[in-house]
Amino acid sequence: MSKGEAYEIAKAGGRHGAFYQLYVRRSSEEIRRGIRSLERRLREHRQKIHEPERNVSGFARLDPRQQRALIENKWPADIKRLQEQKDILEGILQERNP
Repeated sequence: MSKGEAYEIAKAGGRHGAFYQLYVRRSSEEIRRGIRSLERRLREHRQKIHEPERNVSGFARLDPRQQRALIENKWPADIKRLQEQKDILEGILQERNP
């Protein structure tokens, strides 16, 4: 999904439509804070993938299937969602200040 695509889909009421509606009414400063928060969470999730033992208590004791599910499915899906939300917030700001 391209950067602007997530924004356009959410604006049209599709995926993340409720997220868009929640933020479109907020101040630009609140949206900028939201972007910073999402960037922080994106870094955390990328770090989890690269160093899971350091970021998840007891990771080494998990079943290998659980470990793979976190690294290959859960965290990448979380990153995708967070990136789409960040793109939506950036789209709202861009529309306000072209």
